[in-house]
Amino acid sequence: MKYTYFLRQVVLILLVLSSSLVVLAQYKGLPVKKEKLVSVLRSRQLQTREIVAVIKSNGVDFRVTDLVEAELKGAGARPEVIAAAKANYRASVATPVQNGSSTPSKTFTGQPMTKDVIVTLLNNGISDAQVRSNVTTRGVNFKPSPSDKNEIKGAGGSAALIALIDKSYNNPNQGSAGNNDTGGGGGGYDALVDKAVNEYDTQKNVAASISTLQAAIALNPSESRAYQLLGFSYLYGQKNFAEAEKYMKLALERGGSAVFRVFHDHGALMTDVCTGSLFIARDTVRYESDDNIHTFETSDADIKEVKMANKFASMFNVKQGSFKITLKSGENASKNYNFAPATNDSQESKMIIRLIGK
Repeated sequence: MKYTYFLRQVVLILLVLSSSLVVLAQYKGLPVKKEKLVSVLRSRQLQTREIVAVIKSNGVDFRVTDLVEAELKGAGARPEVIAAAKANYRASVATPVQNGSSTPSKTFTGQPMTKDVIVTLLNNGISDAQVRSNVTTRGVNFKPSPSDKNEIKGAGGSAALIALIDKSYNNPNQGSAGNNDTGGGGGGYDALVDKAVNEYDTQKNVAASISTLQAAIALNPSESRAYQLLGFSYLYGQKNFAEAEKYMKLALERGGSAVFRVFHDHGALMTDVCTGSLFIARDTVRYESDDNIHTFETSDADIKEVKMANKFASMFNVKQGSFKITLKSGENASKNYNFAPATNDSQESKMIIRLIGK
């Protein structure tokens, strides 16, 4: 009897351990960081299902509290993104860090500390020992220059703290919001895509963003996202319609989307509109408004026609380059969805029509 009880307990423990391993094994690469997710949401360049797919594939490294949920919603997260983040929390993953050698010599967990954070902590009375403890755990995202060291010393930092910072560089390009890290390490494809989104959306440096995306494509030519973002950057950053269409087509060929910023008409003359993103995929067209109120999605099979607004309607439309998508709805009925390009340029509308037609 005792042997049977013991055997049952061993089996139970093995089942618990194996189920835990299955949960861990379901994720790939590093988990999505909150700040990266917020950046992607604000860029409006990836549709909801693409973001959800990355979260389900990689998990997230944060818990969705009420404050975090409010932050995500403020950045444009739809309910599906919130639900995916809540259901896919992963504990912090230790990141091996190269300290100028060929083998990892130190392991950090969590977000690396910035110089400004260190100085702020010291200036606000946090002990040097506590700051050293944080640096030991998290590392830093900068290699201190002589002026950095003087600033930290001026805030009350000890020689021991400065020496620790010198050997605690935690590569900020390791890890990313979605991790298909082809090329090895955390600084692969996804890190380049994250960097490009930041360069375009935050730094407003279109040329740098394009260069970074080209590097991502060289690293993994079969992945669609870099082509997708390149099309967006060429269109809205440089008004280069030819290059934009070229890369959007390449994104579609790889299962991605062509992304356009458009106005959605609630009436008939573009006087009452909302702004959002129109995503064209291989077999679907989807619109997501920035305020998360209006969503439009249809399969290609349900589209009756896509065409520019007629000349008479264009004379009265407030927005230029308007076009309409007409859906099949029974044998003799149809439903129209009216849009206009954010550029107010009919070249963009004609490109949208061509890509919907594939």
